Amino acid sequence: MKSRGLLKNCVVIFLVLFLILPFAYSLTATISNPRMVLYENITKGEMLTIENSVIVANDNDHEVIINVVPTGTWEGRVEIGESNFILQEGEKKEVFYTITIDEAGVYQGDILVTFEEDDSKNILSLAQELEVFVKEEGQDSMITGNAIGGLTFGKSLGIGFTLILSVTLLITIKLMHNKK
Repeated sequence: MKSRGLLKNCVVIFLVLFLILPFAYSLTATISNPRMVLYENITKGEMLTIENSVIVANDNDHEVIINVVPTGTWEGRVEIGESNFILQEGEKKEVFYTITIDEAGVYQGDILVTFEEDDSKNILSLAQELEVFVKEEGQDSMITGNAIGGLTFGKSLGIGFTLILSVTLLITIKLMHNKK
């Protein structure tokens, strides 16, 4: 009987330690302006250069290694001012980067900020979602039609698609209600 109680206590202590210890030594990460949406104009045949930034904060009680990398669409289009550095406990830093675009369009991607402890046991990444809508000078509108799930439809096709989707949804609800 006594050994059963001891075993039960050991299991409880193990579970408590197993659940609490990871939080006691966890790595935290903070960036400001996690989503940027920019609207710009470009002159045909010229390059557009945009200066932007992300603010990185170390809320940990120890220093962390920071890496800032453009991903996806931004690879080759974004130059990071200082992409690798160390932030001390409680320190913040604004990381500037330059975006270069050569034609009108919609550009979407992430600026990935990685927080890493010195021993590389804990790594945490946050992304600044960056969207840039660039229209050509003199162009009335950059985007025509309705954007649905990354696809662009003409206005009449978009309205027809929305109408068909609505009617289908209503019929489905009616059929489900009748089955009950």
